[in-house]
Amino acid sequence: MNKRLSKLLTTVIVAAILLGAMLTVTSRVKGATPPPAPSFYAVPDTLIFQTDVTPVGTLFNVTAWGSVVLGTSAWNMKMGFDATMLQCLGANYTAGATSEFFSGHQTVPGILPVIDNSLGTVYWSEALSGLTDSVGPATGSLFYATFNITSAPTAGTNLTCHIDPGFGVPNDDTFFLDVDLNEEPGLTTAYATYTYTSTPTITVVSVTQTPATNVQPNEDVNIAANVTGGIGGAEEVILSYNTSSQATFTNSTMSFNSTTMLWEGDIPGQALGTKVYYTIYANDTVGISNSYQIQSYYVPEFVYPLLMVFALLALSSAALLTRRKIVRR
Repeated sequence: MNKRLSKLLTTVIVAAILLGAMLTVTSRVKGATPPPAPSFYAVPDTLIFQTDVTPVGTLFNVTAWGSVVLGTSAWNMKMGFDATMLQCLGANYTAGATSEFFSGHQTVPGILPVIDNSLGTVYWSEALSGLTDSVGPATGSLFYATFNITSAPTAGTNLTCHIDPGFGVPNDDTFFLDVDLNEEPGLTTAYATYTYTSTPTITVVSVTQTPATNVQPNEDVNIAANVTGGIGGAEEVILSYNTSSQATFTNSTMSFNSTTMLWEGDIPGQALGTKVYYTIYANDTVGISNSYQIQSYYVPEFVYPLLMVFALLALSSAALLTRRKIVRR
């Protein structure tokens, strides 16, 4: 009788899942994509907050997911985090009384998460109640943990840590069990990366249109945008425009002018009578984006003054001719 089975017999299956598991070799990979089964991983895999829009005291959730190849009757996980930056306020199964992973199955009741905000761990598990019941192959969410941001970075710095469902692995606290209480071999884990930065949010500060008025038919219009902030600065700035005759916006990547320090792009010339709408989208190096309010211009702005000049000239010519005719008589 192995260590885990003896604990199951003396403290019931729930206590065994919480307190014991034989050591397995577990690898840790960054959670850009879910690792191959069997695995535990955190969703979302990247969390970025900025001090100018997200104050200390903001709450957010991270969901733990599981994926197995073989039939599984229980899971156990210890998720780690940096307690100097974050505090865990609670955890809940993702399908109410059970995890989504075990949804539709009878589970052993009464299990509560064990949260240690000194060490920075969330310790939880779940087991099916039937002796032969199992799930797999399967992928599903297990629980979500609610975190509170408790520390802010100083100016010009970042705070970064992992929210790791394989905290401290290899260990006795992170595993899947089959109906015979054997661990599923080859377990991997993937963590989420939390970043709290003092870098200002990327912002489109101002937009300049040339020509600003009196746009002529078929004349290209240059748009220049002043973009500031953003983690790593602006990686991509998009000029998005639409005309009164179009149903969708056309996107064009703007170019950075190192002399003017502005992002520049052109809207192609339009026909007489066209109303043009445009806006700017800016993305920083980690994918955070911002936009500018929609602007517009009307192509025939110059036409009416010229028509008035032509009309006045025509009237003057007509009056002059009439006057000459009267004089001749």
